[in-house]
Amino acid sequence: MVAVHSMIIPVLISGLVSFGAAQTSSLSSSWCKNNEAEVVYDRATMGPDFLPKDGVDMIDYDFDGARNWYMSGKDLGTRRYELWKVTADGSVRTDIIHDKVDCIAVKADGSGIFAVVNDNIGIYNTNGDGIIEVVDNGSHRTWSGLYYDDVEKVLYASDSANNMIYMFVRKSWGWDSTVIIKGTGQGSKKLDQPAGIRKFGNTLYIVQSGGRSNVVVSWDIGSNTRNFEYDFKPTGEFGIEVLDGLQTPAPVL
Repeated sequence: MVAVHSMIIPVLISGLVSFGAAQTSSLSSSWCKNNEAEVVYDRATMGPDFLPKDGVDMIDYDFDGARNWYMSGKDLGTRRYELWKVTADGSVRTDIIHDKVDCIAVKADGSGIFAVVNDNIGIYNTNGDGIIEVVDNGSHRTWSGLYYDDVEKVLYASDSANNMIYMFVRKSWGWDSTVIIKGTGQGSKKLDQPAGIRKFGNTLYIVQSGGRSNVVVSWDIGSNTRNFEYDFKPTGEFGIEVLDGLQTPAPVL
Protein backbone atom coordinates (compact mmCIF):
# COMPACT_ATOMS: atom_id res chain seq x y z
CA MET A 1 0.00 0.00 0.00
CA VAL A 2 1.43 3.35 -1.03
CA ALA A 3 1.34 6.02 1.66
CA VAL A 4 -1.37 8.63 1.07
CA HIS A 5 -0.13 11.87 -0.51
CA SER A 6 3.11 10.26 -1.65
CA MET A 7 4.74 9.75 -5.01
CA ILE A 8 7.74 7.63 -5.94
CA ILE A 9 10.10 8.88 -8.62
CA PRO A 10 12.74 6.51 -9.99
CA VAL A 11 15.77 8.49 -11.11
CA LEU A 12 17.70 7.13 -14.07
CA ILE A 13 21.22 8.56 -14.08
CA SER A 14 23.00 9.05 -17.40
CA GLY A 15 26.12 11.15 -17.26
CA LEU A 16 25.13 14.39 -15.57
CA VAL A 17 21.47 14.28 -16.50
CA SER A 18 18.80 12.63 -14.35
CA PHE A 19 15.61 11.45 -16.01
CA GLY A 20 12.96 11.33 -13.38
CA ALA A 21 10.08 9.20 -13.24
CA ALA A 22 7.76 6.74 -11.76
CA GLN A 23 5.25 4.35 -13.11
CA THR A 24 2.26 2.50 -11.78
CA SER A 25 1.15 1.31 -15.20
CA SER A 26 2.46 1.37 -18.76
CA LEU A 27 2.67 4.86 -20.24
CA SER A 28 1.95 6.12 -23.72
CA SER A 29 4.77 7.46 -25.88
CA SER A 30 2.96 10.82 -26.12
CA TRP A 31 2.94 11.18 -22.33
CA CYS A 32 6.67 10.46 -22.21
CA LYS A 33 7.34 13.00 -24.96
CA ASN A 34 5.32 15.72 -23.23
CA ASN A 35 7.05 15.06 -19.91
CA GLU A 36 10.59 14.68 -21.19
CA ALA A 37 13.32 15.57 -18.70
CA GLU A 38 15.37 18.69 -19.23
CA VAL A 39 19.07 19.27 -18.69
CA VAL A 40 19.28 21.40 -15.56
CA TYR A 41 23.03 21.46 -14.99
CA ASP A 42 25.56 21.95 -17.77
CA ARG A 43 28.68 24.04 -18.31
CA ALA A 44 26.85 26.54 -20.51
CA THR A 45 24.41 27.56 -17.78
CA MET A 46 26.45 26.88 -14.63
CA GLY A 47 29.97 27.88 -15.67
CA PRO A 48 32.89 25.79 -16.96
CA ASP A 49 34.10 24.52 -13.57
CA PHE A 50 30.95 23.53 -11.74
CA LEU A 51 31.98 19.87 -12.24
CA PRO A 52 35.16 18.24 -13.61
CA LYS A 53 35.42 19.04 -17.31
CA ASP A 54 35.90 15.43 -18.43
CA GLY A 55 32.74 14.27 -16.72
CA VAL A 56 31.82 12.23 -13.67
CA ASP A 57 30.90 8.59 -13.17
CA MET A 58 28.27 9.23 -10.48
CA ILE A 59 27.74 6.97 -7.47
CA ASP A 60 25.30 8.91 -5.28
CA TYR A 61 24.06 12.46 -4.78
CA ASP A 62 21.97 14.61 -2.44
CA PHE A 63 20.96 18.24 -1.81
CA ASP A 64 20.79 20.34 1.33
CA GLY A 65 18.00 22.80 2.10
CA ALA A 66 19.78 25.61 0.23
CA ARG A 67 19.90 23.40 -2.91
CA ASN A 68 23.65 22.96 -2.74
CA TRP A 69 24.48 19.78 -4.61
CA TYR A 70 26.63 16.96 -3.17
CA MET A 71 27.90 14.21 -5.44
CA SER A 72 30.14 11.19 -4.97
CA GLY A 73 31.77 9.67 -8.02
CA LYS A 74 34.85 9.23 -10.15
CA ASP A 75 36.46 12.10 -12.04
CA LEU A 76 36.75 10.67 -15.55
CA GLY A 77 39.75 12.89 -16.21
CA THR A 78 41.92 12.04 -13.21
CA ARG A 79 40.26 8.63 -12.57
CA ARG A 80 40.11 9.54 -8.88
CA TYR A 81 37.13 9.14 -6.58
CA GLU A 82 35.86 12.28 -4.86
CA LEU A 83 32.91 13.71 -2.99
CA TRP A 84 32.10 17.21 -4.27
CA LYS A 85 29.89 20.02 -3.08
CA VAL A 86 28.62 22.45 -5.72
CA THR A 87 26.84 25.64 -4.66
CA ALA A 88 23.28 26.13 -5.89
CA ASP A 89 24.39 28.67 -8.50
CA GLY A 90 27.23 26.43 -9.69
CA SER A 91 29.88 29.05 -8.95
CA VAL A 92 31.90 27.17 -6.31
CA ARG A 93 32.97 23.53 -6.16
CA THR A 94 34.51 22.10 -2.98
CA ASP A 95 36.27 18.75 -2.67
CA ILE A 96 34.96 17.24 0.57
CA ILE A 97 36.35 13.68 0.59
CA HIS A 98 39.25 12.35 -1.50
CA ASP A 99 38.11 8.73 -1.47
CA LYS A 100 35.40 6.46 -2.82
CA VAL A 101 32.11 7.29 -1.08
CA ASP A 102 29.54 4.53 -1.49
CA CYS A 103 26.46 6.50 -0.34
CA ILE A 104 25.60 9.83 1.27
CA ALA A 105 22.87 11.71 3.14
CA VAL A 106 23.12 15.46 3.77
CA LYS A 107 21.62 17.36 6.70
CA ALA A 108 19.14 19.94 5.45
CA ASP A 109 20.94 22.79 7.22
CA GLY A 110 24.22 21.85 5.54
CA SER A 111 26.00 21.31 8.85
CA GLY A 112 27.19 17.83 7.97
CA ILE A 113 27.06 15.00 5.49
CA PHE A 114 26.74 11.32 6.39
CA ALA A 115 29.00 9.26 4.14
CA VAL A 116 30.02 5.62 3.84
CA VAL A 117 33.76 5.24 3.22
CA ASN A 118 35.36 1.78 3.46
CA ASP A 119 32.14 0.46 5.06
CA ASN A 120 32.39 3.04 7.87
CA ILE A 121 29.61 5.59 8.39
CA GLY A 122 30.96 9.01 9.31
CA ILE A 123 29.75 12.60 9.50
CA TYR A 124 31.92 14.98 7.49
CA ASN A 125 32.17 18.75 7.34
CA THR A 126 30.56 20.14 4.21
CA ASN A 127 33.33 22.74 3.87
CA GLY A 128 36.01 20.12 3.22
CA ASP A 129 37.59 20.12 6.70
CA GLY A 130 37.32 16.37 7.16
CA ILE A 131 35.42 14.04 9.44
CA ILE A 132 33.42 15.25 12.44
CA GLU A 133 32.72 11.88 14.05
CA VAL A 134 32.34 8.17 13.31
CA VAL A 135 28.77 6.85 13.47
CA ASP A 136 29.53 3.15 12.87
CA ASN A 137 32.64 1.18 11.94
CA GLY A 138 30.76 -1.27 9.71
CA SER A 139 31.99 -4.43 11.41
CA HIS A 140 30.27 -7.44 9.75
CA ARG A 141 28.01 -5.08 7.80
CA THR A 142 28.02 -3.61 4.29
CA TRP A 143 26.40 -0.18 4.32
CA SER A 144 24.72 0.37 0.97
CA GLY A 145 22.21 3.22 1.44
CA LEU A 146 21.59 6.17 3.78
CA TYR A 147 18.67 8.45 4.58
CA TYR A 148 18.61 11.18 7.25
CA ASP A 149 15.33 12.38 8.75
CA ASP A 150 15.97 16.01 9.71
CA VAL A 151 12.76 16.26 11.74
CA GLU A 152 13.28 13.15 13.86
CA LYS A 153 17.10 13.51 13.83
CA VAL A 154 17.40 9.86 12.86
CA LEU A 155 19.74 8.19 10.36
CA TYR A 156 18.53 5.13 8.44
CA ALA A 157 21.07 2.78 6.85
CA SER A 158 20.68 -0.33 4.71
CA ASP A 159 22.98 -3.32 5.20
CA SER A 160 23.10 -5.29 1.96
CA ALA A 161 25.23 -8.11 3.37
CA ASN A 162 22.67 -9.06 6.04
CA ASN A 163 19.45 -7.78 4.40
CA MET A 164 18.62 -5.41 7.25
CA ILE A 165 17.75 -1.75 7.80
CA TYR A 166 19.19 0.04 10.83
CA MET A 167 18.14 3.18 12.66
CA PHE A 168 20.81 5.36 14.31
CA VAL A 169 19.93 7.86 17.04
CA ARG A 170 22.43 10.29 18.59
CA LYS A 171 22.92 9.80 22.33
CA SER A 172 25.18 11.65 24.76
CA TRP A 173 27.79 8.89 24.44
CA GLY A 174 27.56 8.32 20.70
CA TRP A 175 25.21 6.78 18.13
CA ASP A 176 22.82 4.04 19.21
CA SER A 177 21.78 1.55 16.51
CA THR A 178 18.65 -0.59 16.26
CA VAL A 179 17.54 -3.08 13.59
CA ILE A 180 14.13 -1.85 12.41
CA ILE A 181 13.68 -4.15 9.40
CA LYS A 182 15.06 -7.68 9.42
CA GLY A 183 14.46 -8.99 5.93
CA THR A 184 15.94 -12.44 6.41
CA GLY A 185 12.76 -14.45 5.86
CA GLN A 186 11.11 -15.64 2.66
CA GLY A 187 8.49 -14.13 0.37
CA SER A 188 7.11 -10.85 1.73
CA LYS A 189 9.47 -11.13 4.72
CA LYS A 190 12.59 -11.02 2.56
CA LEU A 191 14.85 -8.11 1.62
CA ASP A 192 17.24 -8.85 -1.25
CA GLN A 193 20.40 -6.75 -0.93
CA PRO A 194 18.78 -3.44 0.08
CA ALA A 195 20.50 -0.33 -1.25
CA GLY A 196 18.92 3.12 -1.68
CA ILE A 197 16.29 4.06 0.92
CA ARG A 198 13.81 6.92 1.25
CA LYS A 199 11.19 7.64 3.92
CA PHE A 200 7.64 8.98 3.93
CA GLY A 201 5.70 8.98 7.18
CA ASN A 202 6.37 5.68 8.90
CA THR A 203 7.19 3.88 5.65
CA LEU A 204 10.56 3.21 4.04
CA TYR A 205 10.91 2.80 0.27
CA ILE A 206 13.83 0.52 -0.48
CA VAL A 207 15.67 -0.38 -3.68
CA GLN A 208 16.51 -4.09 -3.72
CA SER A 209 19.57 -4.77 -5.87
CA GLY A 210 19.93 -8.52 -5.52
CA GLY A 211 17.97 -9.69 -8.55
CA ARG A 212 18.51 -9.42 -12.29
CA SER A 213 16.78 -6.03 -12.14
CA ASN A 214 16.40 -3.60 -9.27
CA VAL A 215 13.04 -3.68 -7.47
CA VAL A 216 11.44 -1.12 -5.13
CA VAL A 217 9.50 -2.25 -2.06
CA SER A 218 7.67 -0.30 0.65
CA TRP A 219 8.07 -1.46 4.23
CA ASP A 220 6.65 0.04 7.42
CA ILE A 221 9.23 0.68 10.11
CA GLY A 222 9.16 -2.17 12.64
CA SER A 223 7.03 -4.47 10.47
CA ASN A 224 7.95 -8.09 9.78
CA THR A 225 6.64 -7.96 6.20
CA ARG A 226 6.71 -5.52 3.31
CA ASN A 227 3.62 -3.64 2.17
CA PHE A 228 4.12 -3.69 -1.56
CA GLU A 229 6.51 -4.51 -4.37
CA TYR A 230 6.35 -2.05 -7.27
CA ASP A 231 6.43 -3.06 -10.91
CA PHE A 232 8.94 -0.47 -12.15
CA LYS A 233 12.66 -1.23 -12.15
CA PRO A 234 14.85 1.82 -11.45
CA THR A 235 18.33 2.11 -12.87
CA GLY A 236 21.06 2.31 -10.25
CA GLU A 237 21.06 1.43 -6.57
CA PHE A 238 19.85 4.86 -5.41
CA GLY A 239 17.37 5.64 -8.18
CA ILE A 240 14.25 6.78 -6.33
CA GLU A 241 12.80 9.81 -4.58
CA VAL A 242 9.54 9.98 -2.61
CA LEU A 243 7.66 13.27 -2.87
CA ASP A 244 4.86 14.77 -0.79
CA GLY A 245 1.81 16.57 -2.11
CA LEU A 246 -0.16 14.19 -4.34
CA GLN A 247 -3.46 12.49 -3.52
CA THR A 248 -2.37 9.30 -5.27
CA PRO A 249 0.84 8.04 -6.85
CA ALA A 250 1.18 9.59 -10.30
CA PRO A 251 2.80 7.89 -13.28
CA VAL A 252 6.04 9.46 -14.39
CA LEU A 253 8.34 8.23 -17.16
